[in-house]
Formats: sequence, structure tokens, C-alpha cells
Amino acid sequence: MTDFKLGRIPDFLSAQLRVAQMGVYQHFADWFKETGLSAKQFGVLYFVQLNPGINQRTLASIQATERASMGETLSRLESKGYIARTPSPTDKRAKVVTITAEGERILEQILQSIHEQENAFTHRLDDAERHLLLGLLLKLNRRD
Repeated sequence: MTDFKLGRIPDFLSAQLRVAQMGVYQHFADWFKETGLSAKQFGVLYFVQLNPGINQRTLASIQATERASMGETLSRLESKGYIARTPSPTDKRAKVVTITAEGERILEQILQSIHEQENAFTHRLDDAERHLLLGLLLKLNRRD
């Protein structure tokens, strides 16, 4: 194999973050195929668990997606038996979303698997390094 000159590229933070992000993304994309859910569906299901009774319009707004797209995502989750949509008690035009027992069960499995996947991806780091990395990324991503 030919040796290529990389210059300062290994020193560029943005390049290293991009390589790490691509590795994590591919790792999770491959794994998510096995769950039967997309990453977006997982995100919505998790958010619904954390915010039971959220209305569909607010959920679309918070997730920064079109209402029609959110409706499709919710329909898929509902057809799998993971969520239920019911009329809002305060606004007859709105629907509220709650997670079902089956949704709770699959979500718990996915969260456990995510923990295992993250451990596999960060296996070269000890606990202190992993916590430091997460803390630094949270600090970089903070919007204040």
C-alpha cells in the first residue's frame, strides 16, 4: 500500500469528529435495521415515553419535522402497537400520544442495546475517558 501524506489533517478536530461520527452513525444504522425501527421512530418513541400525553402538533414542532411526516411516523409506531393516539381532553381537534406496554417493552430492549452498542464503540476508552468525552461533546454542543 502506498503511504500518503496527510499533513495536519490528523490534528484537525473537525476531521476527527467527522470520522468518529461516521463510525458511530454506521454502527447504529446497521444495528437499527435489526430492531425494525428507524432512528427517527426510536427518537419519537423515546420522547413520547418521557412526555406522555404530548399532542401530535407539539411533538412535530419539538422534533423539527413537518406534521405530515410526524403523522406517518406515528402511524408506523401505532401499527406496531408501540403508541396510542387518543383525542385530547382539552382540544377535540388534537390527538395526544402515549406509549403502550408493548412500546415500553421494546424501548427498554433498545435502550439496553444502545448501552451495549456504545460500550462496544468506545471499548478503547476507560470509564473516565468515556465520561470526559461525553462531557466535552456536551459542552461543544451547548447552545448558549
